[in-house]
Amino acid sequence: MLLLWSCAKVGVPPGGPEDKTGPTILHHVPEADAINVPRKLTARLVFSEPVSRASVEAALFFAPEPGNRLRYAWHGNSLELEYLDSLAADRTYVISVGSSAKDQRGNPVGFTYTMAFSTGAQIDRGRLAGVIADESAAQAVAVWAYALSAGDTVDPALRSPEYRLQAARDGSFRFGYLAQGRYRVFAVQDRNFDGKWQPSTERVGIAPWDVTVTDTVDAWACFKLSRQDTAALRILGVREIDQTRYEVKLGAALDSAQVWQFTQANQLPVTAIAAVVDSGGTDTWQVFTGVPLEPGAWTIRTSDGRLQDTLTVRARPDTSRPRVRETIPLANRPARTLSPFQIEFSEPVLTADGFADSLLIISTKPETLRVVTDFKGSPTAGLTFVAEPPYVEGESYFLRVDGRLIHDVSGNQLADTTVEFRFSYYPADSLGSVAGEIANESGPFLIRLLHAQSRIAVLTERIVASTFRIDRLVPGKYVLEVISDRAPDNPGRFDYGSVYPMVFSEPFSESADTVTIRARWEYETTIPWSIHP
Repeated sequence: MLLLWSCAKVGVPPGGPEDKTGPTILHHVPEADAINVPRKLTARLVFSEPVSRASVEAALFFAPEPGNRLRYAWHGNSLELEYLDSLAADRTYVISVGSSAKDQRGNPVGFTYTMAFSTGAQIDRGRLAGVIADESAAQAVAVWAYALSAGDTVDPALRSPEYRLQAARDGSFRFGYLAQGRYRVFAVQDRNFDGKWQPSTERVGIAPWDVTVTDTVDAWACFKLSRQDTAALRILGVREIDQTRYEVKLGAALDSAQVWQFTQANQLPVTAIAAVVDSGGTDTWQVFTGVPLEPGAWTIRTSDGRLQDTLTVRARPDTSRPRVRETIPLANRPARTLSPFQIEFSEPVLTADGFADSLLIISTKPETLRVVTDFKGSPTAGLTFVAEPPYVEGESYFLRVDGRLIHDVSGNQLADTTVEFRFSYYPADSLGSVAGEIANESGPFLIRLLHAQSRIAVLTERIVASTFRIDRLVPGKYVLEVISDRAPDNPGRFDYGSVYPMVFSEPFSESADTVTIRARWEYETTIPWSIHP
Protein backbone atom coordinates (compact mmCIF):
# COMPACT_ATOMS: atom_id res chain seq x y z
CA MET A 1 0.00 0.00 0.00
CA LEU A 2 2.84 2.37 0.83
CA LEU A 3 4.43 1.62 -2.56
CA LEU A 4 1.17 2.32 -4.44
CA TRP A 5 0.62 5.56 -2.49
CA SER A 6 4.12 6.80 -3.25
CA CYS A 7 3.68 6.06 -6.98
CA ALA A 8 0.44 8.04 -7.10
CA LYS A 9 1.78 11.25 -5.63
CA VAL A 10 1.38 14.38 -7.80
CA GLY A 11 4.49 16.57 -8.07
CA VAL A 12 6.41 18.94 -10.30
CA PRO A 13 7.34 17.27 -13.61
CA PRO A 14 10.99 16.25 -13.93
CA GLY A 15 13.22 19.10 -15.08
CA GLY A 16 11.23 21.85 -13.36
CA PRO A 17 8.87 24.43 -14.94
CA GLU A 18 8.79 24.85 -18.71
CA ASP A 19 11.40 27.32 -20.01
CA LYS A 20 9.67 30.20 -21.76
CA THR A 21 12.36 32.85 -21.26
CA GLY A 22 14.82 33.83 -23.97
CA PRO A 23 18.58 33.97 -23.38
CA THR A 24 20.45 37.02 -22.16
CA ILE A 25 24.07 38.11 -22.42
CA LEU A 26 25.74 37.84 -19.01
CA HIS A 27 29.14 39.19 -19.98
CA HIS A 28 31.07 40.43 -22.99
CA VAL A 29 34.56 41.46 -23.96
CA PRO A 30 35.42 44.27 -24.56
CA GLU A 31 33.33 45.94 -21.88
CA ALA A 32 30.55 48.34 -22.82
CA ASP A 33 31.83 51.61 -24.32
CA ALA A 34 35.45 50.59 -23.87
CA ILE A 35 38.04 52.92 -25.44
CA ASN A 36 41.67 52.41 -26.50
CA VAL A 37 40.90 48.77 -27.27
CA PRO A 38 43.89 46.84 -28.75
CA ARG A 39 43.72 46.64 -32.54
CA LYS A 40 44.40 42.89 -32.45
CA LEU A 41 41.21 41.63 -30.83
CA THR A 42 39.11 38.59 -30.01
CA ALA A 43 35.67 39.65 -28.74
CA ARG A 44 33.60 37.36 -26.52
CA LEU A 45 29.87 36.98 -25.76
CA VAL A 46 28.75 34.85 -22.80
CA PHE A 47 25.08 33.77 -22.83
CA SER A 48 22.94 32.88 -19.82
CA GLU A 49 22.01 29.44 -21.18
CA PRO A 50 22.69 27.09 -24.10
CA VAL A 51 21.63 28.81 -27.32
CA SER A 52 20.80 27.87 -30.88
CA ARG A 53 24.18 28.67 -32.38
CA ALA A 54 22.80 28.98 -35.91
CA SER A 55 20.17 31.52 -34.82
CA VAL A 56 22.75 33.58 -32.92
CA GLU A 57 25.19 33.65 -35.83
CA ALA A 58 22.37 34.65 -38.22
CA ALA A 59 21.35 37.48 -35.85
CA LEU A 60 24.84 38.95 -35.45
CA PHE A 61 25.47 42.37 -37.03
CA PHE A 62 28.78 44.20 -37.17
CA ALA A 63 29.82 47.77 -37.97
CA PRO A 64 32.06 48.02 -39.82
CA GLU A 65 31.26 44.73 -41.53
CA PRO A 66 34.28 42.38 -41.33
CA GLY A 67 33.03 40.09 -44.10
CA ASN A 68 34.78 36.73 -44.06
CA ARG A 69 37.65 38.13 -41.96
CA LEU A 70 36.02 37.01 -38.72
CA ARG A 71 36.41 33.60 -37.08
CA TYR A 72 33.67 32.09 -34.89
CA ALA A 73 34.57 29.75 -32.00
CA TRP A 74 32.01 28.33 -29.56
CA HIS A 75 32.92 27.13 -26.07
CA GLY A 76 29.74 26.03 -24.27
CA ASN A 77 27.61 29.15 -23.78
CA SER A 78 30.45 31.43 -24.88
CA LEU A 79 31.08 32.71 -28.43
CA GLU A 80 34.48 34.07 -29.41
CA LEU A 81 34.75 36.43 -32.39
CA GLU A 82 38.33 36.69 -33.63
CA TYR A 83 39.08 39.59 -35.97
CA LEU A 84 41.62 38.17 -38.43
CA ASP A 85 42.82 41.63 -39.48
CA SER A 86 43.99 44.43 -37.23
CA LEU A 87 41.26 46.90 -36.37
CA ALA A 88 41.43 50.40 -37.81
CA ALA A 89 42.89 53.12 -35.63
CA ASP A 90 40.57 55.61 -33.87
CA ARG A 91 37.45 53.76 -35.04
CA THR A 92 34.23 52.80 -33.24
CA TYR A 93 33.16 49.16 -33.66
CA VAL A 94 29.66 47.86 -32.96
CA ILE A 95 28.47 44.27 -32.39
CA SER A 96 24.71 43.62 -32.20
CA VAL A 97 22.83 40.44 -31.35
CA GLY A 98 19.43 40.65 -33.01
CA SER A 99 16.07 39.96 -31.40
CA SER A 100 15.62 36.69 -33.33
CA ALA A 101 18.50 34.90 -31.55
CA LYS A 102 17.06 31.91 -29.64
CA ASP A 103 17.90 29.44 -26.95
CA GLN A 104 17.78 25.70 -27.60
CA ARG A 105 14.06 25.60 -26.78
CA GLY A 106 13.28 28.24 -29.41
CA ASN A 107 12.70 31.16 -27.04
CA PRO A 108 13.88 34.40 -28.73
CA VAL A 109 15.83 37.20 -27.09
CA GLY A 110 13.03 39.59 -28.13
CA PHE A 111 15.19 42.71 -28.32
CA THR A 112 18.48 43.78 -29.91
CA TYR A 113 21.52 43.77 -27.65
CA THR A 114 24.27 46.17 -28.75
CA MET A 115 27.83 46.56 -27.50
CA ALA A 116 30.33 49.12 -28.78
CA PHE A 117 34.01 49.84 -28.27
CA SER A 118 36.63 52.09 -29.82
CA THR A 119 40.28 51.73 -30.77
CA GLY A 120 40.72 55.44 -30.03
CA ALA A 121 40.10 57.75 -27.11
CA GLN A 122 36.50 58.53 -28.14
CA ILE A 123 33.47 56.52 -29.16
CA ASP A 124 30.75 57.50 -31.66
CA ARG A 125 27.49 58.46 -29.95
CA GLY A 126 25.12 59.18 -32.85
CA ARG A 127 21.58 57.93 -32.26
CA LEU A 128 18.79 56.89 -34.60
CA ALA A 129 15.46 55.48 -33.39
CA GLY A 130 12.16 54.64 -34.99
CA VAL A 131 9.36 52.18 -35.49
CA ILE A 132 8.24 49.56 -37.99
CA ALA A 133 4.44 49.45 -38.18
CA ASP A 134 1.91 46.85 -39.34
CA GLU A 135 4.26 43.89 -38.76
CA SER A 136 3.14 40.89 -36.70
CA ALA A 137 6.74 39.61 -36.56
CA ALA A 138 8.72 42.85 -36.50
CA GLN A 139 11.74 41.08 -34.98
CA ALA A 140 12.27 39.42 -38.36
CA VAL A 141 12.87 42.82 -39.99
CA ALA A 142 16.35 44.37 -40.28
CA VAL A 143 17.03 48.11 -40.36
CA TRP A 144 19.91 49.28 -42.57
CA ALA A 145 21.65 52.65 -42.42
CA TYR A 146 23.79 53.81 -45.36
CA ALA A 147 26.27 56.68 -44.95
CA LEU A 148 25.74 59.33 -47.64
CA SER A 149 28.27 61.55 -49.32
CA ALA A 150 27.80 64.30 -51.92
CA GLY A 151 26.09 62.94 -55.05
CA ASP A 152 25.90 59.46 -53.53
CA THR A 153 23.22 56.99 -54.60
CA VAL A 154 22.15 53.97 -52.58
CA ASP A 155 21.05 50.67 -54.12
CA PRO A 156 20.18 48.24 -51.28
CA ALA A 157 20.18 45.37 -53.77
CA LEU A 158 23.89 45.92 -54.55
CA ARG A 159 25.46 47.73 -51.59
CA SER A 160 25.78 46.52 -48.01
CA PRO A 161 24.91 49.07 -45.30
CA GLU A 162 27.41 50.54 -42.86
CA TYR A 163 25.09 49.72 -39.93
CA ARG A 164 22.53 46.93 -39.44
CA LEU A 165 20.32 45.74 -36.60
CA GLN A 166 17.04 43.91 -36.00
CA ALA A 167 13.86 45.49 -34.73
CA ALA A 168 12.35 44.47 -31.40
CA ARG A 169 9.12 42.50 -31.08
CA ASP A 170 7.07 45.69 -30.79
CA GLY A 171 8.58 47.10 -34.00
CA SER A 172 10.83 49.65 -32.31
CA PHE A 173 14.54 49.94 -33.07
CA ARG A 174 17.44 52.09 -31.85
CA PHE A 175 20.95 52.62 -33.14
CA GLY A 176 23.20 54.02 -30.42
CA TYR A 177 26.72 54.26 -31.83
CA LEU A 178 26.56 55.87 -35.27
CA ALA A 179 29.22 58.13 -36.68
CA GLN A 180 27.96 61.66 -37.26
CA GLY A 181 26.70 62.32 -40.77
CA ARG A 182 23.83 61.91 -43.19
CA TYR A 183 22.20 58.48 -43.69
CA ARG A 184 19.63 56.82 -45.92
CA VAL A 185 17.70 54.18 -44.01
CA PHE A 186 15.71 51.13 -45.15
CA ALA A 187 13.80 48.38 -43.33
CA VAL A 188 14.19 45.03 -45.08
CA GLN A 189 12.74 41.58 -44.57
CA ASP A 190 16.23 40.13 -45.05
CA ARG A 191 15.31 36.46 -45.29
CA ASN A 192 18.81 35.14 -45.99
CA PHE A 193 20.66 37.61 -43.70
CA ASP A 194 23.07 38.59 -46.47
CA GLY A 195 22.72 42.36 -46.09
CA LYS A 196 21.44 42.73 -49.67
CA TRP A 197 17.85 43.36 -50.72
CA GLN A 198 16.28 40.71 -52.99
CA PRO A 199 13.43 42.62 -54.72
CA SER A 200 11.63 39.50 -55.93
CA THR A 201 11.31 37.86 -52.51
CA GLU A 202 11.94 40.44 -49.77
CA ARG A 203 9.68 43.30 -48.72
CA VAL A 204 11.24 46.68 -48.07
CA GLY A 205 10.33 49.85 -46.18
CA ILE A 206 11.42 53.29 -47.38
CA ALA A 207 11.89 56.04 -44.80
CA PRO A 208 10.11 59.41 -45.20
CA TRP A 209 13.48 61.19 -45.40
CA ASP A 210 17.24 60.92 -45.08
CA VAL A 211 18.35 61.44 -41.48
CA THR A 212 21.13 63.59 -40.05
CA VAL A 213 22.87 61.93 -37.10
CA THR A 214 24.61 63.97 -34.38
CA ASP A 215 25.86 63.21 -30.88
CA THR A 216 23.22 65.45 -29.29
CA VAL A 217 19.91 64.94 -31.16
CA ASP A 218 18.09 61.65 -31.78
CA ALA A 219 17.28 61.11 -35.45
CA TRP A 220 13.98 59.40 -36.28
CA ALA A 221 12.62 57.24 -39.09
CA CYS A 222 9.44 55.19 -39.49
CA PHE A 223 8.59 52.40 -41.90
CA LYS A 224 5.80 50.39 -43.47
CA LEU A 225 6.96 47.44 -45.56
CA SER A 226 5.67 46.69 -49.05
CA ARG A 227 6.57 44.62 -52.07
CA GLN A 228 8.69 46.76 -54.39
CA ASP A 229 8.77 44.66 -57.55
CA THR A 230 11.34 46.09 -59.96
CA ALA A 231 9.71 44.47 -62.98
CA ALA A 232 8.21 46.91 -65.46
CA LEU A 233 4.47 47.42 -65.15
CA ARG A 234 3.36 45.46 -68.19
CA ILE A 235 0.86 42.77 -69.11
CA LEU A 236 2.52 39.37 -68.79
CA GLY A 237 -0.44 37.46 -70.16
CA VAL A 238 -4.19 37.41 -70.68
CA ARG A 239 -6.19 34.22 -70.14
CA GLU A 240 -9.76 33.79 -71.35
CA ILE A 241 -11.93 32.38 -68.58
CA ASP A 242 -14.99 32.65 -70.81
CA GLN A 243 -16.17 35.02 -73.52
CA THR A 244 -17.12 37.72 -70.96
CA ARG A 245 -14.34 37.31 -68.35
CA TYR A 246 -10.56 37.56 -68.75
CA GLU A 247 -7.73 37.11 -66.28
CA VAL A 248 -4.97 39.70 -66.73
CA LYS A 249 -1.58 38.96 -65.16
CA LEU A 250 0.71 41.99 -64.65
CA GLY A 251 4.46 42.26 -64.10
CA ALA A 252 3.95 44.44 -61.04
CA ALA A 253 1.16 45.34 -58.65
CA LEU A 254 -1.40 47.84 -59.89
CA ASP A 255 -2.64 50.05 -57.05
CA SER A 256 -5.95 51.12 -58.55
CA ALA A 257 -8.45 49.75 -61.00
CA GLN A 258 -8.13 50.92 -64.59
CA VAL A 259 -10.74 51.29 -67.33
CA TRP A 260 -10.02 48.39 -69.67
CA GLN A 261 -10.95 48.33 -73.35
CA PHE A 262 -11.03 45.53 -75.92
CA THR A 263 -10.67 46.41 -79.61
CA GLN A 264 -10.83 44.41 -82.83
CA ALA A 265 -10.07 45.52 -86.37
CA ASN A 266 -12.88 47.65 -87.89
CA GLN A 267 -15.02 47.22 -84.77
CA LEU A 268 -16.12 49.62 -82.06
CA PRO A 269 -14.18 49.17 -78.80
CA VAL A 270 -15.77 47.19 -75.97
CA THR A 271 -15.31 48.85 -72.57
CA ALA A 272 -15.17 46.49 -69.61
CA ILE A 273 -17.99 46.95 -67.13
CA ALA A 274 -15.85 45.92 -64.15
CA ALA A 275 -12.31 44.99 -63.12
CA VAL A 276 -11.80 43.18 -59.82
CA VAL A 277 -8.48 42.44 -58.19
CA ASP A 278 -7.90 38.73 -57.75
CA SER A 279 -7.67 37.32 -54.24
CA GLY A 280 -4.16 36.10 -55.07
CA GLY A 281 -2.71 39.62 -55.18
CA THR A 282 -2.84 43.04 -56.82
CA ASP A 283 -0.86 41.86 -59.85
CA THR A 284 -3.79 39.76 -61.15
CA TRP A 285 -7.15 41.18 -62.26
CA GLN A 286 -10.45 39.70 -63.37
CA VAL A 287 -11.80 41.90 -66.20
CA PHE A 288 -15.48 41.58 -67.25
CA THR A 289 -16.58 42.77 -70.69
CA GLY A 290 -20.32 42.65 -70.08
CA VAL A 291 -20.95 41.38 -73.62
CA PRO A 292 -19.54 38.27 -75.31
CA LEU A 293 -16.49 38.90 -77.49
CA GLU A 294 -16.46 37.37 -80.97
CA PRO A 295 -13.78 34.79 -81.77
CA GLY A 296 -10.56 36.17 -83.23
CA ALA A 297 -7.67 38.50 -82.45
CA TRP A 298 -8.30 41.30 -79.96
CA THR A 299 -6.24 44.02 -78.31
CA ILE A 300 -6.67 44.77 -74.63
CA ARG A 301 -5.47 48.09 -73.21
CA THR A 302 -6.02 50.48 -70.34
CA SER A 303 -7.58 53.86 -70.95
CA ASP A 304 -4.36 55.65 -69.97
CA GLY A 305 -2.45 53.72 -72.65
CA ARG A 306 0.21 52.37 -70.27
CA LEU A 307 -0.79 48.72 -70.61
CA GLN A 308 -1.52 46.89 -73.84
CA ASP A 309 -1.44 43.32 -75.10
CA THR A 310 -3.06 41.06 -77.70
CA LEU A 311 -5.08 37.90 -77.18
CA THR A 312 -6.97 35.33 -79.17
CA VAL A 313 -10.62 34.95 -78.15
CA ARG A 314 -12.08 31.46 -78.57
CA ALA A 315 -15.53 32.50 -77.28
CA ARG A 316 -15.76 29.89 -74.57
CA PRO A 317 -19.30 29.81 -73.18
CA ASP A 318 -19.85 31.21 -69.69
CA THR A 319 -21.20 28.36 -67.54
CA SER A 320 -19.99 29.44 -64.09
CA ARG A 321 -22.51 30.83 -61.65
CA PRO A 322 -21.92 34.04 -59.70
CA ARG A 323 -21.40 33.72 -55.96
CA VAL A 324 -21.67 35.98 -52.92
CA ARG A 325 -18.15 37.21 -52.20
CA GLU A 326 -18.80 39.24 -49.03
CA THR A 327 -21.35 41.39 -47.25
CA ILE A 328 -20.94 44.90 -45.84
CA PRO A 329 -21.29 44.91 -42.89
CA LEU A 330 -20.36 41.29 -42.24
CA ALA A 331 -23.30 39.00 -41.76
CA ASN A 332 -23.87 37.55 -38.27
CA ARG A 333 -21.68 40.23 -36.70
CA PRO A 334 -22.76 43.59 -35.23
CA ALA A 335 -21.76 46.70 -37.16
CA ARG A 336 -20.59 50.05 -35.75
CA THR A 337 -22.48 52.35 -38.09
CA LEU A 338 -26.00 52.39 -39.48
CA SER A 339 -24.88 51.85 -43.06
CA PRO A 340 -27.10 50.12 -45.63
CA PHE A 341 -26.61 46.39 -46.00
CA GLN A 342 -24.63 45.43 -49.13
CA ILE A 343 -23.91 42.20 -50.96
CA GLU A 344 -20.77 41.98 -53.10
CA PHE A 345 -20.71 39.31 -55.84
CA SER A 346 -17.88 37.48 -57.57
CA GLU A 347 -18.87 39.13 -60.89
CA PRO A 348 -21.32 41.74 -62.21
CA VAL A 349 -24.97 40.64 -61.94
CA LEU A 350 -28.44 41.70 -63.02
CA THR A 351 -31.76 41.20 -61.27
CA ALA A 352 -34.90 39.84 -62.86
CA ASP A 353 -38.30 41.53 -62.79
CA GLY A 354 -39.98 41.18 -59.44
CA PHE A 355 -36.74 40.91 -57.49
CA ALA A 356 -37.29 44.05 -55.41
CA ASP A 357 -40.91 43.05 -54.70
CA SER A 358 -39.71 39.68 -53.38
CA LEU A 359 -37.50 41.22 -50.70
CA LEU A 360 -38.53 41.69 -47.10
CA ILE A 361 -36.32 42.80 -44.23
CA ILE A 362 -37.59 41.70 -40.84
CA SER A 363 -36.40 43.16 -37.55
CA THR A 364 -36.42 41.39 -34.20
CA LYS A 365 -39.30 43.53 -32.87
CA PRO A 366 -40.78 41.86 -35.04
CA GLU A 367 -41.46 44.37 -37.77
CA THR A 368 -41.40 44.02 -41.53
CA LEU A 369 -39.50 46.74 -43.37
CA ARG A 370 -39.97 47.61 -46.99
CA VAL A 371 -36.94 47.65 -49.31
CA VAL A 372 -37.00 50.91 -51.22
CA THR A 373 -34.01 50.45 -53.57
CA ASP A 374 -34.67 49.79 -57.27
CA PHE A 375 -32.34 47.02 -58.43
CA LYS A 376 -33.11 47.12 -62.14
CA GLY A 377 -30.50 48.68 -64.38
CA SER A 378 -26.93 48.07 -65.52
CA PRO A 379 -24.85 45.09 -64.38
CA THR A 380 -23.33 45.66 -60.96
CA ALA A 381 -20.94 43.73 -58.73
CA GLY A 382 -22.85 44.80 -55.61
CA LEU A 383 -26.43 45.34 -54.43
CA THR A 384 -27.41 47.75 -51.67
CA PHE A 385 -30.46 47.18 -49.47
CA VAL A 386 -32.07 50.27 -47.94
CA ALA A 387 -35.03 49.73 -45.63
CA GLU A 388 -37.99 51.87 -44.75
CA PRO A 389 -38.29 52.71 -41.87
CA PRO A 390 -34.49 53.10 -41.58
CA TYR A 391 -32.29 50.70 -39.65
CA VAL A 392 -32.17 51.27 -35.87
CA GLU A 393 -29.10 50.96 -33.68
CA GLY A 394 -29.20 47.96 -31.39
CA GLU A 395 -31.59 46.08 -33.67
CA SER A 396 -30.99 42.85 -35.59
CA TYR A 397 -32.43 42.13 -39.03
CA PHE A 398 -33.13 39.16 -41.26
CA LEU A 399 -32.98 39.28 -45.07
CA ARG A 400 -33.76 36.48 -47.51
CA VAL A 401 -32.60 36.82 -51.12
CA ASP A 402 -34.13 34.77 -53.94
CA GLY A 403 -31.09 33.65 -55.91
CA ARG A 404 -33.27 32.57 -58.83
CA LEU A 405 -33.84 36.25 -59.60
CA ILE A 406 -30.12 37.13 -59.72
CA HIS A 407 -28.03 36.22 -62.77
CA ASP A 408 -24.84 37.27 -64.52
CA VAL A 409 -24.71 38.86 -67.99
CA SER A 410 -24.72 35.37 -69.56
CA GLY A 411 -27.90 34.35 -67.74
CA ASN A 412 -26.33 32.06 -65.13
CA GLN A 413 -28.30 32.18 -61.90
CA LEU A 414 -26.73 32.74 -58.50
CA ALA A 415 -25.08 29.57 -57.19
CA ASP A 416 -27.44 29.48 -54.17
CA THR A 417 -31.13 29.65 -54.97
CA THR A 418 -31.94 31.02 -51.51
CA VAL A 419 -29.50 33.08 -49.44
CA GLU A 420 -30.31 34.24 -45.93
CA PHE A 421 -28.48 36.94 -44.02
CA ARG A 422 -28.66 38.14 -40.43
CA PHE A 423 -27.08 41.48 -39.63
CA SER A 424 -27.29 43.92 -36.73
CA TYR A 425 -25.99 47.18 -35.31
CA TYR A 426 -24.46 47.92 -31.93
CA PRO A 427 -26.61 49.96 -29.51
CA ALA A 428 -25.20 53.43 -28.93
CA ASP A 429 -24.78 52.94 -25.17
CA SER A 430 -22.44 49.98 -25.76
CA LEU A 431 -19.93 52.03 -27.78
CA GLY A 432 -17.35 54.70 -26.98
CA SER A 433 -15.44 57.41 -28.81
CA VAL A 434 -11.99 58.97 -29.14
CA ALA A 435 -11.18 62.64 -29.69
CA GLY A 436 -7.97 64.61 -29.84
CA GLU A 437 -5.55 66.66 -31.88
CA ILE A 438 -2.35 66.24 -33.85
CA ALA A 439 0.24 68.59 -32.36
CA ASN A 440 2.77 70.60 -34.39
CA GLU A 441 1.56 69.55 -37.83
CA SER A 442 -1.13 70.59 -40.31
CA GLY A 443 -3.34 68.33 -42.41
CA PRO A 444 -4.63 66.66 -44.37
CA PHE A 445 -4.26 63.40 -42.44
CA LEU A 446 -5.37 59.80 -42.59
CA ILE A 447 -6.35 58.50 -39.16
CA ARG A 448 -6.29 54.74 -38.70
CA LEU A 449 -7.43 52.80 -35.66
CA LEU A 450 -5.73 49.41 -35.28
CA HIS A 451 -6.34 46.58 -32.83
CA ALA A 452 -3.52 46.72 -30.28
CA GLN A 453 -2.74 43.00 -30.54
CA SER A 454 -3.43 42.02 -34.15
CA ARG A 455 -2.53 45.41 -35.71
CA ILE A 456 -5.52 44.95 -38.03
CA ALA A 457 -7.07 48.27 -39.08
CA VAL A 458 -10.61 48.79 -37.79
CA LEU A 459 -11.28 52.00 -39.70
CA THR A 460 -9.58 54.70 -41.75
CA GLU A 461 -10.81 58.29 -41.92
CA ARG A 462 -9.42 61.30 -43.76
CA ILE A 463 -9.43 64.66 -41.97
CA VAL A 464 -8.21 68.11 -43.00
CA ALA A 465 -7.95 69.84 -39.61
CA SER A 466 -5.57 68.84 -36.83
CA THR A 467 -8.45 67.99 -34.48
CA PHE A 468 -10.53 64.85 -34.81
CA ARG A 469 -13.32 62.85 -33.23
CA ILE A 470 -14.32 59.25 -34.00
CA ASP A 471 -17.62 57.97 -32.59
CA ARG A 472 -19.29 54.57 -32.25
CA LEU A 473 -16.18 52.56 -31.41
CA VAL A 474 -16.33 49.05 -30.00
CA PRO A 475 -14.72 48.87 -26.54
CA GLY A 476 -11.18 47.52 -26.54
CA LYS A 477 -7.54 48.51 -26.81
CA TYR A 478 -6.29 50.17 -29.98
CA VAL A 479 -3.32 51.92 -31.52
CA LEU A 480 -4.08 55.27 -33.14
CA GLU A 481 -2.04 55.98 -36.26
CA VAL A 482 -1.86 59.29 -38.12
CA ILE A 483 -0.51 59.54 -41.67
CA SER A 484 0.36 62.80 -43.43
CA ASP A 485 -1.82 62.42 -46.52
CA ARG A 486 -0.08 64.75 -48.96
CA ALA A 487 0.94 62.52 -51.87
CA PRO A 488 -0.77 64.14 -54.89
CA ASP A 489 -0.85 60.90 -56.90
CA ASN A 490 -2.21 58.72 -54.10
CA PRO A 491 -4.72 60.68 -51.96
CA GLY A 492 -6.56 58.76 -49.29
CA ARG A 493 -3.99 55.97 -49.18
CA PHE A 494 -0.56 55.55 -47.64
CA ASP A 495 2.27 56.13 -50.13
CA TYR A 496 4.99 53.53 -49.52
CA GLY A 497 7.54 55.36 -51.66
CA SER A 498 9.82 53.69 -54.18
CA VAL A 499 13.39 52.42 -54.44
CA TYR A 500 13.59 52.74 -58.25
CA PRO A 501 13.37 55.69 -58.67
CA MET A 502 14.07 56.78 -55.11
CA VAL A 503 10.90 58.34 -53.66
CA PHE A 504 10.47 58.78 -49.91
CA SER A 505 7.38 57.38 -48.20
CA GLU A 506 4.74 59.45 -46.44
CA PRO A 507 5.51 60.10 -42.75
CA PHE A 508 3.24 58.79 -40.00
CA SER A 509 3.02 58.85 -36.23
CA GLU A 510 1.36 56.57 -33.68
CA SER A 511 -0.22 57.15 -30.30
CA ALA A 512 2.40 57.00 -27.58
CA ASP A 513 0.23 54.70 -25.50
CA THR A 514 -2.62 52.29 -26.05
CA VAL A 515 -6.01 53.91 -26.66
CA THR A 516 -8.56 52.22 -24.40
CA ILE A 517 -12.17 52.58 -25.54
CA ARG A 518 -14.96 52.07 -22.99
CA ALA A 519 -18.71 52.11 -23.45
CA ARG A 520 -20.34 55.55 -23.06
CA TRP A 521 -16.91 57.11 -22.60
CA GLU A 522 -14.82 59.54 -24.66
CA TYR A 523 -11.09 58.92 -24.70
CA GLU A 524 -9.05 62.09 -25.19
CA THR A 525 -5.53 62.05 -26.60
CA THR A 526 -2.88 64.16 -28.29
CA ILE A 527 -0.69 62.76 -31.07
CA PRO A 528 2.74 64.42 -30.72
CA TRP A 529 3.88 64.86 -34.30
CA SER A 530 7.53 64.94 -33.27
CA ILE A 531 9.00 63.04 -36.21
CA HIS A 532 11.02 65.25 -38.51
CA PRO A 533 13.94 64.99 -40.97
